[in-house]
Amino acid sequence: MNNIQENGALGAQKDITERMRESLGKGVVALQRYNILRSNHPDSVVIAMEGDDDPIFYQTVIKQIKPCLQWKPFVCNGKDKVLELRLYLNRNLSEKKHKTYYIVDRDFDDAKGHTVGQDLYITPTYSIENLLVTEDALEQILSGEFRCIDDDSAKQEIILTFKKLMSDFYKAMELVNRAIHYCRKKNIKTNSIENSLKKYVTVSLDGIEIKYTESDIAKLIGLPDDFEIEKLHDTADEFDKLDPSTRWRGKFIYAFFIAFLTQLKEDRCNKKPKYFSEKKSINFNPNNTMVRALTAASRAPECLRIFVDSITP
Repeated sequence: MNNIQENGALGAQKDITERMRESLGKGVVALQRYNILRSNHPDSVVIAMEGDDDPIFYQTVIKQIKPCLQWKPFVCNGKDKVLELRLYLNRNLSEKKHKTYYIVDRDFDDAKGHTVGQDLYITPTYSIENLLVTEDALEQILSGEFRCIDDDSAKQEIILTFKKLMSDFYKAMELVNRAIHYCRKKNIKTNSIENSLKKYVTVSLDGIEIKYTESDIAKLIGLPDDFEIEKLHDTADEFDKLDPSTRWRGKFIYAFFIAFLTQLKEDRCNKKPKYFSEKKSINFNPNNTMVRALTAASRAPECLRIFVDSITP
């Protein structure tokens, strides 16, 4: 009987794949991978998400919120593919049957016109990276990784420096974020956005140096060379209402934080440090495993706690 049931379930999944193949287009690869995962774990909760860093963040946070929850992450490689998978599975199976939940970043385009529901979590910030870069996280890293637990004056000065640099960074990156926001709101397709922070700014503990000009914007975010920068005024009112720390592009903010910590490490290991009372050797590498470390130092937003609590095994 069990074999018959298992074969029937696999057959149903194959039928769904065939029915969706034409409409999914490129997303059919994600569906095929999903079916392989589901056939190996037919009774497990599956949470579909966008990218490779997402499981690192959500595995840590979900374990804090609901330790007993057993689930499998499924990386779709993009927001559109997560939403497409949800759309087609929900058309063919009830949520109770396929036990699949979905997580996407809010970005500048929210749910992209898709119906929201209890099975879909959208970050309250642009992305998870915005949740990781906070003063509290910095203070914990200073006390732990930077071995600065008893040096309150140093921590206070560093946090003030961080806040000043962050403010300058937002000013430096405003035009870039404004352009990306415009493209998302006007549904303008762009090629790959340049994520290397060095193309935009140089970060040091002394200040932020802007490396790009207005004429570089089109190339940096993948727009045609003849894009008219004046068009950004069309969405200016909406963009100006956004809080930079929570609603601007998280990858840029995260990259700034890593650059800041890297500079800070150099100062900590200097014979005559500027921001610390004395030199100390530390093995901490800001460029490695920071997502997990920052997740542990951050607090999950209440909306995520509610979402996780609602997941039914």
